[in-house]
Amino acid sequence: MTKSRNVLLTVVLSICAPGLGHVYVGRAQKGLLAVGLYLVLWVFSGITGLMSGRASVVLMPAFYAIYILGYVYLLIDAVLIARKTNPPRNQQYVLKKYNRWYVYVVYPIVWSSLFLTLVGFWVSILGFEAFRIPTGSMMPTLMIGDYVTVDTRTTNRGFGDVVVFDNPKQPSVTLMKRIIGVPGDQIIYRDKKLVINENEVTYKKIRDVDTFSDVSIIEYLEEFGETNYKIFHDLLKESEPIEFTVPDGQYFVLGDNRDHSRDSRYLGFIPAENIHGVATYVWFSWEDLSRMGFNIKVR
Repeated sequence: MTKSRNVLLTVVLSICAPGLGHVYVGRAQKGLLAVGLYLVLWVFSGITGLMSGRASVVLMPAFYAIYILGYVYLLIDAVLIARKTNPPRNQQYVLKKYNRWYVYVVYPIVWSSLFLTLVGFWVSILGFEAFRIPTGSMMPTLMIGDYVTVDTRTTNRGFGDVVVFDNPKQPSVTLMKRIIGVPGDQIIYRDKKLVINENEVTYKKIRDVDTFSDVSIIEYLEEFGETNYKIFHDLLKESEPIEFTVPDGQYFVLGDNRDHSRDSRYLGFIPAENIHGVATYVWFSWEDLSRMGFNIKVR
């Protein structure tokens, strides 16, 4: 049986799922091959560790660009094939065994389910995930709108590491904070200063950031041993003194914007199993392109 291919339907199917337009116009192998090659390239980059290292600054935007351009290419290519079966060329198209309505319905459902399943699976297999900074709780290290790569293979987490974790009080919410206390650490936080295992953390003033009637933000360099990073203190905000020992299998985390962060002072300790991984680099930023490549790692 021969039948022309509807151009509008080709467009709709191509948008619904990559490769589906090619299934409709009888070129299923071509569409599925293009999708497969993209997935293989993504998997290779993750397994080799490229996506969690400095190369992610180039690779992450490149892969998103390749995905979008590939999607557009598949759509245009399927449309051009469909047009050949319509006037003025009127090439005969013999229906394939897979040219059935239920294939066009099932294909996008299977694709969506498979994609969502693999996204979670790939995080553990490929060793990375991407994270967008939605708030200012990690300023000045991370800015609102920064896109960060996270190394999910790292299990050696220590003082100063910026980690992504599931909120213990609301597991569906993912947060990013800095590790201040590891299991067994004795922590004192008083007058906006930290003491860890009876050793004082040092603070060096860098600059005045904002001084208004309701905020007085000062930027400091917080330093402990060989680890240092920048933080904000709001001098007009009082901080409650706390003293404790970090339990086994848990971590104490703080936001770098100390007086404007909901962290372990409110959430409690973070179980090790809630931690996804350690943040490595800023691979993109809508607000400031110069931040691309910013190194978040402290070790």
